[in-house]
Amino acid sequence: MHMNSPHVWFEEFCETHGLRYVNIHSWRHFNASVLIFKGIDVKSVQSHLGHSTANTTLSIYCHEFQQAQTAVSEAITDVIKFGESKKNKINTKQTPNPQDSEKN
Repeated sequence: MHMNSPHVWFEEFCETHGLRYVNIHSWRHFNASVLIFKGIDVKSVQSHLGHSTANTTLSIYCHEFQQAQTAVSEAITDVIKFGESKKNKINTKQTPNPQDSEKN
């Protein structure tokens, strides 16, 4: 098998199926990014990618880990805001006026 065979096969596959070609190495980065955004810990990502240390993974994918951490912070903020808005709805809920039911 020629060294470029997987590359050529994948390029032809994309062309045949009307897909945008993305090199195979980019799929590796995509794979790592998906794992990080799904909350997989750095040691597991490191092992999956075959990096010798977690520091290698962190230095290459630092921005993904930072974005994932931002998403975590936003999720917590959303929960807190939801709790506040729910509390406000309860506090502003008006007690039905018995006279309103007599009018109908």
